[in-house]
Amino acid sequence: MKGEALFRLGRTFEALPYFNEVRLRAGVSLYQKKDLTLEKILDERSRELAWEGLRRQDLIRFGKWNDAWFEKEAKDDFTKLFPIPYWAIDTNSKLKQNPGY
Repeated sequence: MKGEALFRLGRTFEALPYFNEVRLRAGVSLYQKKDLTLEKILDERSRELAWEGLRRQDLIRFGKWNDAWFEKEAKDDFTKLFPIPYWAIDTNSKLKQNPGY
């Protein structure tokens, strides 16, 4: 996350060690400053955090949640938010269900 944040701030040189530490451990080639892109960062997170349950949030943050890929169909924009449970709406009259649900 820190490497991604630094990259998004335009501080690519400072971000490189965070990604290269992981790549060095994996025994694959290291990134150079010119090689690092948001697409590569997303790919790196998918490999490193495959079973951590973070992919959905990553895809939303990178603007790719609505895209179709592998066996996932394209999603409507409203699916970026979860529905509010009905029990919560029933107990608080000020809550309104998220659009689309």
